[in-house]
Amino acid sequence: MPSAHDAALDELLRAASFRSEVFFAGKLCDRWSLDTSGSGKASFHVVASGHCWLHMPGGAAPVRLGEGDVCVFPHDAPHALADRASRDVPFGAKATGTPEPLASPAPGTGLLCGYVDVEPASKALLVAALPDHIVLHAHDPAEGAQARRLLEVLIAEAAVNAAGSRAVLERLCDALFFLVIRAAVRQGTGAIGLLAALRDPQLHAAIAAIAQRPAEPWTIERLADEAHLSRSTFAERFQSVIGHAPIEFLTQWRMLLARRWLEHERLSVLEVAERCGYASEAAFAKAFKRVTGLGPGEVRRIGRR
Repeated sequence: MPSAHDAALDELLRAASFRSEVFFAGKLCDRWSLDTSGSGKASFHVVASGHCWLHMPGGAAPVRLGEGDVCVFPHDAPHALADRASRDVPFGAKATGTPEPLASPAPGTGLLCGYVDVEPASKALLVAALPDHIVLHAHDPAEGAQARRLLEVLIAEAAVNAAGSRAVLERLCDALFFLVIRAAVRQGTGAIGLLAALRDPQLHAAIAAIAQRPAEPWTIERLADEAHLSRSTFAERFQSVIGHAPIEFLTQWRMLLARRWLEHERLSVLEVAERCGYASEAAFAKAFKRVTGLGPGEVRRIGRR
C-alpha cells in the first residue's frame, strides 16, 4: 500500500493530462548535434543505443548519456545533444546529417525524441514544480529497473515501424514521462513547488485534504486547521513553497480533476460541477474556461473522438 505521500502523488498523476508526440526515431552517425528547444513544449530524448553527451548553457560540464538513459526538459530549456564532449557544440541548431533507421547496424547513437503537450492545469500544478532538466540513468537504483523494462518495449516498438506503432510508441512515452516525474519527486528534486510541498508534512496534510475531498467548501482557515498552523503562517508558507495562494491552488486542482471527469469518465457538466464544489454550472464553466482555456462542453467533445 502506498504511503500518504505516494497516495497524494498518485492522485495528482492520475489527474494530470498530457500527451506525447514522437518526432524522431533513428540513429545519428559521424559528427552531429541536436537542440530541440524553442517549441514551447516539454521535450524528451531517449538513448536507444550507443551514447552521446548532454550540453547545457552556462559552462556546466557535459553529461554522458548511455543506452537506456532518458533526459527530459519540462520547460523547453535550451540544450544540445551531441556525439562529443568538446565545447564546440552549438545551441539552437540541428546538424544531424542523414539519419539511419533505429535498427541499422551502422555505428552511431540511436535516439528517440519527442515533445509532451501538457494542458494548463497540469502545467501549473505539476510541471511548474519540475527543474529545467531531469536525467534518469538506466542504472538508477530507484527508477532505473522500471524504466529499463519500459524502454525495452518502447525501443522494440520504434524499431518495428509497423502500422499503429507510432500511436503505441507515444502512449509508452506518456508512461515514461510519469516515471521521470516520480523519479524527480523521490530524488527530492526542487526546493519549491507542489512536489516540494508534498515533502512538507503540514502542507501535505492540507493538500491531501483537498485531494480527498475536492467538493468541500474549503477556506484558508479550514485548510490551515488541516495543516495545524495559524491562518497567516499557513498562507505564507503555502504561497512561498507552492507558488500559488491556497484558494488558487484549490481551483487549479479542481479543474485538473474536472478535465479527467469530463474527457475520460464522460460525466455531465452538472455532475462535474457538483464534484468540484460549485453551486451552479455557470460558475463552474467560468472557472474551468479561465484555467484551461476551453469550455467544459469542448472538453467533453474531445473525449468522444
